[in-house]
Amino acid sequence: MRQVAQLEGFALTINYGWLGGMALEKLGSTFPPETSQQCEGSDGIVFGAVSQGGLLELRRHFDFFINLRPIRSCPGLLHTSSLRPEKVQNLDILIVRELVSGIYFGAGKGIANPLGTLAGCVLMLQQWGEIKAAQRILNAQERLLGKGYRTADLSPQNHETLVNTATLVDLFLEEISLEQLTQ
Repeated sequence: MRQVAQLEGFALTINYGWLGGMALEKLGSTFPPETSQQCEGSDGIVFGAVSQGGLLELRRHFDFFINLRPIRSCPGLLHTSSLRPEKVQNLDILIVRELVSGIYFGAGKGIANPLGTLAGCVLMLQQWGEIKAAQRILNAQERLLGKGYRTADLSPQNHETLVNTATLVDLFLEEISLEQLTQ
């Protein structure tokens, strides 16, 4: 960025803020007020990988409308790629992702990934005016979660039953049939 600023002849000031796991450790929050205030006084926000939260809060707070993901291969790391080295060598692309809000944020805490995906379907159905179909999905989710089923990513507690994703999907299908969605 500094090089681009120099080449294009504009001033650039870079400030660093805390976000994610390090922010939680140092300031007690994954998206601390200090970082929010620092960002609010900036013309732009650029960040890299973040762990343990903060990123979605940042996106939601500023109502971001686009997510840019530059990807450039590093010759010294080609052997670590899950893709064949010849497929990713000299890779230099920019992925522009527009969906950075709404369904992207998921359904919230306490809902396993497959159920979070269904909650995204609920949002879509509601926007299309299919309120009854959306409500059927929500009711089935509530019943399933009420029975205590969870996947490992939710760290089940004593009163919950640990199941894998495929089993959770099967259990959901027991709660609601596809025919009910078309009625």
